Amino acid sequence: MEEKKIAETDPPRQVSAVKEEPKPIQAPTASVPAASPAAKTFVVIKTANIRAEPKTKSRLLATLKKGTKVEYVGKSGNWLNVKLSTGVTGWVFHDLVTEQK
Repeated sequence: MEEKKIAETDPPRQVSAVKEEPKPIQAPTASVPAASPAAKTFVVIKTANIRAEPKTKSRLLATLKKGTKVEYVGKSGNWLNVKLSTGVTGWVFHDLVTEQK
């Protein structure tokens, strides 16, 4: 292999950094659903206990009066998982609430 000598008369070369611009992220083409516009609201029809788990022996979180509104989160058997206006989430027996239309 042969070495190439650089003459001292050649000016030093400046190396400039190449800045790579980030590529724009393309938005997904499928429509993303809004924040649950069809959230179900239930109304307490009898005094109802809100429990930590979907069973009668579970720890009591709150007692709600007739007319109190709760937001539906899910279901397990005959129990509804609901969110209270305070942000607490718990379980209520389905016979104690009705869906608000």
